[in-house]
Amino acid sequence: MINVLVRLELAERQRKTLLQARLLRIDGHLEAANGVQHVIAGRLVDLTDWLLGLDVRSRDFH
Repeated sequence: MINVLVRLELAERQRKTLLQARLLRIDGHLEAANGVQHVIAGRLVDLTDWLLGLDVRSRDFH
C-alpha cells in the first residue's frame, strides 16, 4: 500500500482534475521510511478517456 500526498497548492491548482477524474495518473516522487511509502504528487493527469472503450459487465456469482 502506498499513500499519495497532494499538497494544498497542487490541490487548488488542479482541483477539477483531482475531484472529477475517474482514472488518475500521479507524477511525483517516492519517499520511503520505516516501512511506509508515500508518493509526493507533483502533477495530476486525468486519464478518464482511457476508460471509454472498456467493457465492464456486472457478474452475478449466486
